[in-house]
Amino acid sequence: MQPIRRLPLRFGQRVGLAIWAALSATSVGALERVPGSDPLDRDAAWGDPCSLTIGYFNICSGALWEWGDFPPESRFGVWLQRRYRDGDGPACDYGWPGTISSTWLYLAGASPAGYGFTGSVGLFAADDHGCPQGAALAEQPFLPAVTGWQLFEWDEVYVPNSFAVVYSTGPGQLFNPMRVATDQASAIAPDGKPACGSCFPVDRPAHSYLWGTVSSPACPGQPFDDGTCSVELVHDTIGFVLVRIDAPVSVEATSWGGLKALYR
Repeated sequence: MQPIRRLPLRFGQRVGLAIWAALSATSVGALERVPGSDPLDRDAAWGDPCSLTIGYFNICSGALWEWGDFPPESRFGVWLQRRYRDGDGPACDYGWPGTISSTWLYLAGASPAGYGFTGSVGLFAADDHGCPQGAALAEQPFLPAVTGWQLFEWDEVYVPNSFAVVYSTGPGQLFNPMRVATDQASAIAPDGKPACGSCFPVDRPAHSYLWGTVSSPACPGQPFDDGTCSVELVHDTIGFVLVRIDAPVSVEATSWGGLKALYR
């Protein structure tokens, strides 16, 4: 799967994310990609798996890839892990209950209703290779009907330490105009070097995958890759982790500011 479209993007509020440059599409394969500009306002601890918001993408280069032309019933999404982080203490460690309240997927292109493009999005347990396991812990319809951030709300679904957010496109046989976005490893970072190795490590673990189709799931999945390094979907997962009462965390540390450090 290859990205096929480039454009600069300006990130505003979560409901905004306005495209400010003209699109110039060049088809090079089954999928699409995009460079963007002006990074999203995120804290420095992007991608750390033990805090309130889990987001593995990094756009310090200001560039995105746009991916599209998904076959019917394609499965893609993000594999997430909760594990110990130095400084947080054991409140984040191993198997303590965590819940998911919402997920956000950025769409660079939308699909109309009425053409069989409605699929599903689900939360799944995942194995150590990021493969979704068993039946969905929770599931809801997925119609990529808007361009920009699309919100999926969950009723505080309990998830294990290793879990996946899996999006499935609908069975419609017509060309699906949906496009998703990833960061861009080959873009030039502010220091003049490629983003892969500057904005994020060359050996950054992959967390965004294509898992085949509904009728023919693939495991292990195929990472999104732009030919330089693996790239990550512009996707956020919002949740909470419960703090053990014997954990060395003060009452003050469990306030909103402290809680943000517990789940990423």
